[in-house]
Amino acid sequence: MKKIVSVASLGIRLTARHVLALFAVVGGFQGLCFYLQLKERVYSYDAFEHMLQKWPAWMGIGGLVALVFLLQSAMVGSKRSKTAYTLRRLQISEGSCTAIFALIFTSYFVMYWAFQIIMCLAMYAMYINKVGVVENLLFVSAFRAQYFHNLLPLYEPWALVRNGVVCVCFGSFAALSARNARNGRGAPLLMFAVALFFGMILYPNQVATQTNDVSLSVLMLICLAVDIFWTRRWHRNEEN
Repeated sequence: MKKIVSVASLGIRLTARHVLALFAVVGGFQGLCFYLQLKERVYSYDAFEHMLQKWPAWMGIGGLVALVFLLQSAMVGSKRSKTAYTLRRLQISEGSCTAIFALIFTSYFVMYWAFQIIMCLAMYAMYINKVGVVENLLFVSAFRAQYFHNLLPLYEPWALVRNGVVCVCFGSFAALSARNARNGRGAPLLMFAVALFFGMILYPNQVATQTNDVSLSVLMLICLAVDIFWTRRWHRNEEN
């Protein structure tokens, strides 16, 4: 148990400040862009949806992708040899370390998901402070605004499962890539790129569809399984 806590502490210590910095940068730019649009745009019933989708949504998606690369690089970076040495001293297997880091990274993606919901609500508060309260606007926007709806898919439990699968897979991709890079192998993040491609095709443009969400979840899990298989095979070959 002590070894597990030590590995988890190391992972959090190497990544937490970078994750917080990313949250601050993404949230700051989203708020600024929304504020600048708010100064220019004339009110209409669907104005909030268009303002949210124009720049803040793309910044949120970019932050999600950037988080994978940030976590992977933070676990290697300039402290590569020190990190690998520390893990060897703890005498815990690479597979166990990767699983622990994957759980930590998954929690970061869950926090990012919640953070983006909070940012959408904050931008909504900025909007109604400017134009006044509009009846049912928040409820309607949660269905009609693409980015907000994907973050908070009301009455669509399969879409919530899809978001959970995305968090697990992205966190695991980052942990597997960090493991390879830490042991001297390249970190192509190939299966992450494939999963991201599937996401761009199948992620809903408006209201989520159960078929697309299930298909995306299954394809991402297949990509993760392939990534795990490749990583285990590489390291098994090295040991032999």
